[in-house]
Amino acid sequence: MELLNSASKERAEWHLIPTGWIRGSQRVDYQGTSTLDPPTDRVLTCKYGQYLFSSFSSLDKDVSILWQSDDKDKIACLIGQYGDCPRHL
Repeated sequence: MELLNSASKERAEWHLIPTGWIRGSQRVDYQGTSTLDPPTDRVLTCKYGQYLFSSFSSLDKDVSILWQSDDKDKIACLIGQYGDCPRHL
């Protein structure tokens, strides 16, 4: 989901590695964007976003997969151990 003229558009990338979820690049209103290289041992990268179209609208939340390794069994195992992509900034 991409809102071009939103009142708020924040996001955080999350990487699943063998020891759990770690935060990657993020964009937070009025704090700017921080860009981090993804870890080399990641098996999955997802993006959690929060969007507010106007000050009168409800907060929309979205999770999308940005990248995943070919090792589906390892992804499933680690998600079973650490849970789904975090849903917070």
